[in-house]
Amino acid sequence: MNPRTNPQRITPASSALIPFLPEFGRCRTLIEAAGTAARVLTEEFGAIGAIVLDENGPVAARPTSLEAPVIAELISAPTGVSMGATATPLAGLTVACFPVRDSNGMSVAAAWGPKTVLQAEEVRSTAATLAEWLQRTDDAPARQLASGIAMRELDQDNFTGLIQTIPAIVYLAEMGESGRWRYVSPQIETVLGYTPEEWMSDPDAWYRALHPDDREYALAFEDSRLVGLDIHPPAEYRLKARDGHYVWVYERARLLSDEDGIPIWHGVMQDISALKSAELELAQKAEQQLLVARLGDMAVRGEDSDTLLKTAVEWIGRLDRVLEASIWEQEDYNRLHVYHRSGDLGNADTIPFLTNSYPGAPLVRGESVLIPNWRQQDPRLDPYRDVLPDSVVSSALTPILGADEQFGLIIVHSGQAGAFTEEDGNFLLATANVLGNAIERSRSDKSLHHRLNHDLLTELPNRRLFTVRLAEALTAAEQSGSMVGLLFLDLDHFKLINDGIGHHAGDEMLREVAPRLARSVRRGDTVSRFGGDEFGIVLREIRDEAEAWEIAERVLAETSQPMAVEGTERLITASIGITVWRPGEDADKGPEDLIQEADAAMYRAKESGRARAQIFGQAIQEKMVRRLEVERELHQAIER
Repeated sequence: MNPRTNPQRITPASSALIPFLPEFGRCRTLIEAAGTAARVLTEEFGAIGAIVLDENGPVAARPTSLEAPVIAELISAPTGVSMGATATPLAGLTVACFPVRDSNGMSVAAAWGPKTVLQAEEVRSTAATLAEWLQRTDDAPARQLASGIAMRELDQDNFTGLIQTIPAIVYLAEMGESGRWRYVSPQIETVLGYTPEEWMSDPDAWYRALHPDDREYALAFEDSRLVGLDIHPPAEYRLKARDGHYVWVYERARLLSDEDGIPIWHGVMQDISALKSAELELAQKAEQQLLVARLGDMAVRGEDSDTLLKTAVEWIGRLDRVLEASIWEQEDYNRLHVYHRSGDLGNADTIPFLTNSYPGAPLVRGESVLIPNWRQQDPRLDPYRDVLPDSVVSSALTPILGADEQFGLIIVHSGQAGAFTEEDGNFLLATANVLGNAIERSRSDKSLHHRLNHDLLTELPNRRLFTVRLAEALTAAEQSGSMVGLLFLDLDHFKLINDGIGHHAGDEMLREVAPRLARSVRRGDTVSRFGGDEFGIVLREIRDEAEAWEIAERVLAETSQPMAVEGTERLITASIGITVWRPGEDADKGPEDLIQEADAAMYRAKESGRARAQIFGQAIQEKMVRRLEVERELHQAIER
């Protein structure tokens, strides 16, 4: 039977290999059969890497992306089942290696991860299957090709003419970072800007051209144990061209020994810079879409707007080509103040915002603006150059809009000219929409919270918020050991204003009284309107009763000043009740208890002639208790 025209029938070495026997039977060369064996072990039996090797080195390895250090360790694996050695690429992995009988030193090795099931029997069976394949096949021509003999016997003129038609760099180079380049095709001048003669005359040219971030990766393939591998893992790395820019190359190569036993790379390098650029754009677009989705999810979950703004800036600042991202708050369409920035380029914290010219005019219309190069002569950009960091070359600006107003801008800087595209502008607009909606919702929530806790007429805290502030003051005083004062104020004869002039005049007077009370107290005190003409004041951390009296006197003096109501000057006075909470002594008193005491003291001030203050004391307390008792007795009398 001629094995080159008819498939072989291979006897199954293991039931698990039965589905793959026809594939082995169709193999015509050892390289094909070895490749099939390695592929089955990785794709079908879960190995992270598999190789077939003979006495001269590796014949096949899968997957094709398997890294050189892993291949080298598999080559050195002992026969049987073992664990990868510490501080090697196989550390923590389980390795199985079995010989191919009657094959002059061939073996099969594979490695499995710690969370996958070792299938050592399949490695043994694969080796046995290869042994049977070898018994049925004469593969001398394939062996010759694998050793590089056939390539050395090619006619040199035909070989040179052929490779000069390939749209890629073809080369022969000795192994090592300073290995001599024996041949490089003319295409190197098109890709990297060097003539073949210049490149081959400098053994260090390739190493110096490697991008610093790619050197460790590229040099990992320089390993003599890889000589003869059928398909070397492809490599992608960057080389610096003569003009200084970096070119992405895709390299496929085989390491073969020449007649003197020197390892020689036979390879092809293709310029894939355009492909890498497209891949980068796709990856960046996917990352941008994910960022917008995450911000939207945070907004839906109720994250506060400040956190969203800071998160957006930090995420955008980490995108490729971005030097710095920042968010700016807008002041009256006149200037911008920085809110948060991802870096520190040394730029100003305040910048002008000119809305009657570019780039301000399109921004107030809700459009993104791309500035491809600040260093071009454009007089419209002159007002901003003085506040622009020297490292910035291009920028993208996007407005953050609400339903009725513009809140500010997102500004992104890059150190590259033309770094931002229309797609980047659309991404920033989508981000700004999420942020704008969050800011508007936050302001709406704050507005509702403000209305619930403040008096609509005077904008002072209402009784609800007053009680909260009083409770907070008492808690703080318990810890600090200070006193807390409470003033309860009622305007004298206010009913005469309402009934005689009208409620609109009374409202005007209350609006005038509110800022006078606020001016009379200290920073940190709380002035509240309880309703009608009643006001409460929390005095945090007072020294003693005398300080409460002093503040009450200031309040009386401020409120007694003439005020204009309905175009006529009016005089008004107030009666104030004072109570003081003392730590330890009054620990059992809460906010409502203190309000009742101050209220009782205020009524005592009115009974004493008005326009004065009265502090709560024993006499007032006894009178208050007696009054409550009389009310109780009257209710009982009525019931009887």
